[in-house]
Amino acid sequence: MSVPGLLSHSSLVSNRMRVCLCISYFPPVRGGAEHQAARLAAGLVRAGDEVTVVTRSLPGAPAREVWQGARVHRAIRPGRRGALFGAGYCLSLLGFLLRPGRRFDVVLATGVHLGANVAS
Repeated sequence: MSVPGLLSHSSLVSNRMRVCLCISYFPPVRGGAEHQAARLAAGLVRAGDEVTVVTRSLPGAPAREVWQGARVHRAIRPGRRGALFGAGYCLSLLGFLLRPGRRFDVVLATGVHLGANVAS
C-alpha cells in the first residue's frame, strides 16, 4: 500500500527513488529553470534514481524521448490563452500524473505556474 507523501516500500528496499520533475519547458528550450531541471535530472539518474520529466509539448520535438537517462514526456498541452491556458495546463498535467501504472516517490513541480497546484 502506498501512502501519499511517503516513500514506497520498494524504494526503501532498493534505495532507488522514482522521481517526476514537472516543468513548463525542458531542453532543447534554453533558460535558467530549464538548465536547473536538466542538471537535476542528470544528477538523479547518475545517482541511480529513475527520473521522469513531464513538460509542455513543442512543435517538432518528440512526444517521448530519453534524455541523458531520464524519460521525457512532452504531455502538457495548455490552452491558447487566459483561463483556457491554465485549465488546459493543469488538466493535462493532472492526467499525466494520475494515469494508471504511474507511481512516483517524489513529484517536484517547478516553473509550472498554475500547474504547480496539481502536484501539491
